[in-house]
Amino acid sequence: MHKEQIEKWAFAEFTDKEVCKLSNDFASFIENIKSGNEQELARLFNNVLTEIEPRQRYVLCQRLNSNGFGHICRDKDDEVYGVVFQVGLESGKETLSVYPNREGWYINYTGKAIKLNPLSEEQDEMKINLVIDSLFDLVVKVAPHFDALNYEHISVIDTGKLRINFLTGKGLRFTEGAMKEIGEGSPAKMIFGLGSIILRKLVDMSMKK
Repeated sequence: MHKEQIEKWAFAEFTDKEVCKLSNDFASFIENIKSGNEQELARLFNNVLTEIEPRQRYVLCQRLNSNGFGHICRDKDDEVYGVVFQVGLESGKETLSVYPNREGWYINYTGKAIKLNPLSEEQDEMKINLVIDSLFDLVVKVAPHFDALNYEHISVIDTGKLRINFLTGKGLRFTEGAMKEIGEGSPAKMIFGLGSIILRKLVDMSMKK
């Protein structure tokens, strides 16, 4: 995948056509949104939730919310489907995305990408699963308190700034600030610290391959 595609995938930005390619259930889901078949939407939503990964669940909730069927997934409002870290450097932007199913991507400023695949306990020599689980234990408590983010501004981040994006049932939320000014002991500082550990472990794992 190219850098732009990975970043798009990180934020689960799909067109209806791309959503339909994911599975037959997704195609039926979009078709029933267009026809306004609420009963079938609820059935599909509940049936596919256990079979798809977090970014895809996020897409379903956003489609329901934007088409007036948000009540179908309202019990998922506070669920966090992913965390995307963006750091603005003089040389460019770096992005790390992490998801509750222990998948993720790291993209450096040159466009080089490293994919994080879920690891079994036997494979997880560096205990990266423990750090990811700790990250989401913290994020689910604090993400609902951050501001909503306009999609038009996702790709814009100033040098020296850190933005942490949260994919939630209520949409995309974020916190942003100068890296030097993030308060010690603040939720953003703790979340960024866990993200930094995941990044270091991911890079170390890739170098051992």
